[in-house]
Amino acid sequence: SDRATCHGMKVEKKAAKTSREGGASLTIKKKKKTDVPAKAAPAAAPKKKLKRAADASESKPKKQKRAAEPAAPSDLSDTAETADTAAADAGCLTNFRLSEATVAALEARGIQALFPIQSATFDLIFGGDDLIGRAHTGCGKTLAFALPTIERLLGLKKVDRSLPKPCRPLALVLAPTRELAQQVGREFAAVAPTLTCCCVYGGAPIGAQCSELRRGVDVLIGTPGRVKDLMGRSALELCDVLCATLDEADQMLDMGFADDMAEILATCTREDRQTCLFSATLPPWVVKEAPKYMRPSPRVVDLVGDKEKKASSDVRHLAIPSPGPMSARSSTINDVISMYTTSSGRVIVFCQTKAECDDLTNSDALKLEAKCLHGDIPQAVREKTMAAFRSGKFRVLIATDVAARGLDMIVDLVLQAKPPMRQRSLRPDEETYVHRSGRTGRAGRKGICVTLYGPRDREAVEQIERFTKNRFEWLSPPNPKSLVQTAAETASGDAAAVPAAACALFHAAAASLLEAKAGDAVEAVAAALALATSTTEVPPSRSLLTNIDGYLTLHATMRSPVNSPSFVWGALRKVLPAGATDGTENVRSLRLTADGHGAVFDVKEALFAAELEAKMGEIEWLSVCDEMPPLQAPPYGDGGKGGGKGGGK
Repeated sequence: SDRATCHGMKVEKKAAKTSREGGASLTIKKKKKTDVPAKAAPAAAPKKKLKRAADASESKPKKQKRAAEPAAPSDLSDTAETADTAAADAGCLTNFRLSEATVAALEARGIQALFPIQSATFDLIFGGDDLIGRAHTGCGKTLAFALPTIERLLGLKKVDRSLPKPCRPLALVLAPTRELAQQVGREFAAVAPTLTCCCVYGGAPIGAQCSELRRGVDVLIGTPGRVKDLMGRSALELCDVLCATLDEADQMLDMGFADDMAEILATCTREDRQTCLFSATLPPWVVKEAPKYMRPSPRVVDLVGDKEKKASSDVRHLAIPSPGPMSARSSTINDVISMYTTSSGRVIVFCQTKAECDDLTNSDALKLEAKCLHGDIPQAVREKTMAAFRSGKFRVLIATDVAARGLDMIVDLVLQAKPPMRQRSLRPDEETYVHRSGRTGRAGRKGICVTLYGPRDREAVEQIERFTKNRFEWLSPPNPKSLVQTAAETASGDAAAVPAAACALFHAAAASLLEAKAGDAVEAVAAALALATSTTEVPPSRSLLTNIDGYLTLHATMRSPVNSPSFVWGALRKVLPAGATDGTENVRSLRLTADGHGAVFDVKEALFAAELEAKMGEIEWLSVCDEMPPLQAPPYGDGGKGGGKGGGK
């Protein structure tokens, strides 16, 4: 076989011996294998150097122990620091059959050790086994299949220097999106500069890709559609493919790509072809479907498992109510970005459709510069947009799920305008949530994922929470006044850090301001902070129910059961001026609470100030709503946009 000729039988025997040591992290029933040899590296690599810029992340101690279980079970109770050191030693580059050129390329990027999914799969892939791999997002899956593939190809080319032949690549990597294909291509090129890599995808000139293939390429990375186009033009033959890899395998085997996968892999006719599937999510149907494209009994390496949290634990998962259509959610999106990121923090906002992306990008309520990314945007513009976002030239990227998988970049906040739903069944799409939220909290960093939901979406978010087994924080939406307070605290902290020499330049102006404020130092500083935060007037209130400015949300709590909105409307007429509940101008959007003893509704801010604010202490059953209580699902329509007349319809 190519393995024996490329590396010799001694190497294969050593791999077999290695595969008998340890291996608790691998979901392999018949025979165990280790991630690495038991011998530790001479010295643990410094922690800082273990970080990867684009492909792998530091794992928490628990995950590190799973990836390379020590020989003695008692070691599992060691401290986190000991586990970190053990994982660093186990993943040391010298423990793996990496060529000097590959090691040099990795070290040049600051990589001193492999991460759990990489160390757990290296020997299996290097040995030619078909494999299904799963690990959390941001944990280095690209290098997990790239490194052993590169080493196999380097060995193969040493034996036959005529390889690769024109139009016949030696390795094939298929990715669902153009952006992910480009990223995988960059990873291969960076780690294996001596191999020729070609990345093909739609929207780019096909003539240049045909010319590159005719010159011969070692690794072909591409999207299924363009690969099929090249095959149809006789510019690509896959009969020499030794290693075929499906990145984001669950999406690649889904209904949209299944026929393409069958057609492409059917032309990979090499007898000893190896097939690998990688993803952060592997639904049961994928594990059942995958062997159709592989040899019998493929190996499975699962670093997530059924009992583990499916989404990253380095990410705070927040759920914030935001009713109404996308146009009504724009202000909430703007406020969430202001609340949960710094002035330089980068944000990805995920929308369900291309039209929603366009509407949000053009919304006047979104005060930050934003650009959108979806399938209808020309490829050249998509590439420029991604490059500008990576380099920090703009902060907010509004995208469909073309940006949900695999893309590795520094993102502080992921914001989902709606819970992800499956297109055909309209059921919650838990796997897409895992991938979307995985765009932040990568490479050991912390991140935040916020999901906005309407009254009918809460159940979907709860189902996603149960599936991922990550604890969600259910919060109220930020309001303008809380945003001002946050901005003031930030400005105050920044002002406290200004050097004395710089402050001295403003002493005269500060004295003048203090005099203008009648010597009241607090008033003077408050005025300066208000100006620094661009707050020159009191911001309006905002409804928690509808996100409409100029309204407050009130909570009516009754002792008796409330069976219909008319009960609450009758109580309101007793405390409001005659006619105030008529129409929808003053009081609107009444909704019954889930406990059956109350309701919430919006009141115009001016009416509240004139008629209710002074009476609030006397009206025991009425209060200003700071946090939205659970609500009953509306029986039809929105169940309460009307005014009085007893209905609230």
